[in-house]
Amino acid sequence: MRLCHESPEGGGVACWNGNISEWEWQQGTNVALMYGFTYDGVNRLKETAQKQKSGTTWSTLPGSYLERGLTYDRNGNIKTLQRTAGGTLVDNLVYTCTGNQLTSLTENVSSTLAGDVYSRGSVASGSYGYDLNGNLTNDSRRALNFGYNVLNLLSEVKTVGGELKAKYDYLADGTKLRVRDNGEVNGFDYLGSLTYRKSSAGLLLESVSFGDGVIRPGDSNVYYPEKSLL
Repeated sequence: MRLCHESPEGGGVACWNGNISEWEWQQGTNVALMYGFTYDGVNRLKETAQKQKSGTTWSTLPGSYLERGLTYDRNGNIKTLQRTAGGTLVDNLVYTCTGNQLTSLTENVSSTLAGDVYSRGSVASGSYGYDLNGNLTNDSRRALNFGYNVLNLLSEVKTVGGELKAKYDYLADGTKLRVRDNGEVNGFDYLGSLTYRKSSAGLLLESVSFGDGVIRPGDSNVYYPEKSLL
């Protein structure tokens, strides 16, 4: 993997202010790939392009995803985003923010297509509500309400009809203890770095976290999260 700033190879614009102009990566002997980034005058992402390498030349990757039409309000909140996959528009999103909080999101592409970052389903727009502490309390598109404890930690998720979907328990210092579904049958328990899966069969060790990695019972692999560098 290689991050390019001042010396882009794929036709990108050199960035001398710390912005990433190109992100290159290659898996094994597969073709090397690249994402190129373009920014506006105040360093906000304006568009992206995905490319592939042949010899020493970079060209547009067929069927690749491109982000275009990114606009922002004066506070830097995103207003619009368009995404294409193989030349087909798959997302045409309009964001509405109030007081720097997202209050509605509209998808103007009616059909569900491969590569969607937001599939609207039967509802074009969704609205979002918040409490006085800024916690998300309602997602109309998913028909869910969210409750919080005195520490502003998520305590329950319910449908708008009142059906409990999940509840969360914590210690007084905010350490998460467990999450359960409505029937108290399925969920997860947390004990330090240990995560247990709860089911009708009881508790089974799910994973052990250490530093930046995770190991799982019966699996010789070590898993590391891919951290965003952008």
